Amino acid sequence: MNIQDKYKQSGGSIIWTPREKDREWRYVASSADGSKLVAVVFNGNIYTSVDYGVNWKIHMIDDDRAWSSVASSSDGSKLVACVYNGMIYTSTDYGVSWIPRENQRNWTSIASSADGNKLVATNKFGKIYTSVDSGVNWIERNEDRNWISVASSEDGSKIIAAIRGDQMYVSVNSGEDWLSTENRRNWASVASSADGSKLVAVVQFDFIYTSDDSGLNWTPRMDEGIKRQWNSVASSADGSKLVASEYNGQIYTSVDSGITWTPSETNKPWKSVAISADGIKLVAVAGNDKIYTADLAPKSTPAPKVPIKTISKVPVEPPLLSISIMPSLINQQSNTHILGGYKQKYLKYKQKYLKLKNDLN
Repeated sequence: MNIQDKYKQSGGSIIWTPREKDREWRYVASSADGSKLVAVVFNGNIYTSVDYGVNWKIHMIDDDRAWSSVASSSDGSKLVACVYNGMIYTSTDYGVSWIPRENQRNWTSIASSADGNKLVATNKFGKIYTSVDSGVNWIERNEDRNWISVASSEDGSKIIAAIRGDQMYVSVNSGEDWLSTENRRNWASVASSADGSKLVAVVQFDFIYTSDDSGLNWTPRMDEGIKRQWNSVASSADGSKLVASEYNGQIYTSVDSGITWTPSETNKPWKSVAISADGIKLVAVAGNDKIYTADLAPKSTPAPKVPIKTISKVPVEPPLLSISIMPSLINQQSNTHILGGYKQKYLKYKQKYLKLKNDLN
């Protein structure tokens, strides 16, 4: 049974479990298997978990920073976080120690390749910056714009970056060249599948948009007339499972690449969402609230076992006793006992049949 069937079987219900304490959580990221998580607090610290969010450890306690975004390599060992009106920080030991990188800028979003070597970050009213050595060195890309969100493919070659109040831009050569796409909108967040072919973007006070051709064409989703204050979106590796959050609203999930969506949890000031590569493990953070974890396809409750009476053989109704099949026996008195014996066996068999039939009913 695949995840779509499990999701439908469970009625689309998702149970979210609160973790950690109430803080001004701003952003969250996940390793590929969903076991290692990293979350940042605005004007606070960095927190990591190695057990699917059950327990959390604080890092960077020397100074509170206005963390704006965080990203993780697939194994969770290499982490990168950026500060609005601050610097970029990288870690190669699961968040234990951090090194400041680049210069002080208004960093708004950051993304990482699966191996953690290729990074891309956006600077509000500035440029896009890329790195191929885990953040040691950075190169300016594109032009000064109101960049708000960025996402990368698994190998770091395909990038999508969104501009608040403008278009989105895509690159297929690790940020060297860029192509504008879609219309001007108040884009809030973007996400990518592992190969960069399936993209998803959310618009503040608008709809969700998906693309299955690396951003060349886009289809509006959740466009039933209700414009929501979308602020974050995440994608599984194959792009079929998606999760999006609405500020002061609910969390929405999709298991069919964004065609249909199902709400879950109560209204909260959601800030960010993340999802594991297989699309099963979910994590979300809310401002002045907690961290929440969930499974997209919860285990369905097995049906209670009903005792079934085992019958060794299915009874077959005996054929009617037909005297015509033995005409010679009727006219032969010497064989009368044979006919009588046949009739006696028939009656016994029929009694047994009726008993079994009654037991079944």
